[in-house]
Amino acid sequence: MHIVCKEVETISECIDAIRIRVDVFIKEQGFQVGWEPDEDDKESQHYVALVDNEVVATARIRIIDDTTKIERMAIKEKRKTTDARVSAQVSLASSLRNWKRRNRNEFG
Repeated sequence: MHIVCKEVETISECIDAIRIRVDVFIKEQGFQVGWEPDEDDKESQHYVALVDNEVVATARIRIIDDTTKIERMAIKEKRKTTDARVSAQVSLASSLRNWKRRNRNEFG
């Protein structure tokens, strides 16, 4: 199993990330249709975790005043019961923390 976490760079990765969020937050958790995507996506940094070149998890970073928020972390349903779930979440969280460390002086 090969896991990579990275900032979203392509339209395809962006679509995959939004699709995962719609599946998790609207279909699985019952949030209102139209909740995903939201206006804050335009001003956020988006990340995906890939397992064997398949986008399986996503999250975003958003700056509010002097606070860096990690939001909308979600993982594909079929990956939730596998070792890939844990690995993807750890990889994603690590990448987000690294982003925050690199940008600490600018965003607090």
